[in-house]
Amino acid sequence: MILAIDLGTTATKVSLVSPTMTVLASSQSRIRTYTAPGGISEQESGDWSGTVIYCVRELHEKFPSLASSVEAIAITGHMLGCTPVDATGRALSRHLLHGDTRSRVQAEKIEQVLGAGTIYQLTGNRAGPSTLSKMMWFKAEKPEIYAQTAYFLQSKDFVTGWLKGTYDTTDYSDASHACLIDVHKLMYFDAVYLSLELDRTKLPSLHRGTDLVGRLCPDAAAKLGLPAGIPIAAGAGDGACSAIGAGAAKAGDHYCCLGTTAWTACMSEKPVLDPAMRNFNIVSGDGYSVGSFGTIQNAGRAIDWAQAACQVKDLKQFDALAAAVEAGSDGLIFLPYLAGERTPHFDPDARGAYIGLSTEHQTGHLLRAVLEGISMALRDTVAMHRDDGLVIDNMHLIGGGGRSDLWRQILTSVLGVPVSRLASPSEHATTVGAAILAGTAIGHFADLSAGTQMLEKLDTEMPDPLTVERYDQLHGIYRQLYATLKPIHDQLANYRQNMGC
Repeated sequence: MILAIDLGTTATKVSLVSPTMTVLASSQSRIRTYTAPGGISEQESGDWSGTVIYCVRELHEKFPSLASSVEAIAITGHMLGCTPVDATGRALSRHLLHGDTRSRVQAEKIEQVLGAGTIYQLTGNRAGPSTLSKMMWFKAEKPEIYAQTAYFLQSKDFVTGWLKGTYDTTDYSDASHACLIDVHKLMYFDAVYLSLELDRTKLPSLHRGTDLVGRLCPDAAAKLGLPAGIPIAAGAGDGACSAIGAGAAKAGDHYCCLGTTAWTACMSEKPVLDPAMRNFNIVSGDGYSVGSFGTIQNAGRAIDWAQAACQVKDLKQFDALAAAVEAGSDGLIFLPYLAGERTPHFDPDARGAYIGLSTEHQTGHLLRAVLEGISMALRDTVAMHRDDGLVIDNMHLIGGGGRSDLWRQILTSVLGVPVSRLASPSEHATTVGAAILAGTAIGHFADLSAGTQMLEKLDTEMPDPLTVERYDQLHGIYRQLYATLKPIHDQLANYRQNMGC
């Protein structure tokens, strides 16, 4: 069996996964996030080990033979973070989460020092709230912490260090998304660190996620009730592991995730550099391919808002009301930019809107338009992939939104391609991806594709030709709305700032 650990933003999940990649037992423990004005979004890295201990102890109760069953461990976790640790692995600060925006000034400085677009050309990612800009923030704002730092670590690398007793490794997926390496060469770019006046030796050694980087140390083993010496894989960031768990392990594979946010991802043999820098590039868990990601900011978040605003008691009623309305919501369009947007606009000031509202529109129209608007936003990401030369003729689907029959029908026809669900529950995709990494690391699988062959399809939704035609017309209108409303969004952003909203 394989013990797979997933450090989510809101909870830690630990799963025991069989050799056929079936989740036999799973346990979760919530994690506290500390937020404050000024863009602060942090977690205590010490809380991660505490939640892992709690979850593993609960698994002992569910699976009494756990201690004698585990043959390998792999960890995945949220990306774009930053934990500074000293030479002993002691955290010197709380972990800055991906949503911590205090390094905005440093991100702008990266572009100024290196030249506009240079960091994207090197990494396939914008500087934004990256780990690279967070390192610069520590140096500028917390110089005493920067001076003491031996390594800046991602979340999964900190827990990997706690398990093996040495805090000195990362993998290509986390390092690539964090803007820390040359995505073309899979190497740290010393010249960039020199230009930014950063000490490159404060970064851990690079590995494929399928590399074995250590064994369970006696101290952690005692806390977990497991025998010391269990092999530990390098693991990968949650974006890379969710791709594997969705069956997208090699070039030519595609998938879509419907969660609080949502994204589409296409695996390619090499990085995909979009002329308008609309995508993210994340190296695969084994380092042999690269995923091009198009991410939208509001998916499940928009569903939650609409459910509350329309006073719908549950998602079953939500779907029933929306299903009673014809495709296209009788000309009502919803822009899902409730908290800004990423691909393709990258505009934190964009906001949501209903367009075409009339007295004929009722609650069902409002709800269906939300499902269609999110799907239209995802179509924008697919259009970006196709603009970049990627061929997309199908999609695997993961994430909680995939449980809605109606949303799957809408998404399939909006995208115009078959959408397939896997038999393994989508909420386990990330831990299953980590388990496949660990299984490959110990030789149970020849490669990641051999592991994903264990993942059977549950069903496939096919596009309806008549509905596809209707959504094609609607998307032609939808795609004009952002540019039309952009000046209004900007004026409202100034108003909110002036009014303290």
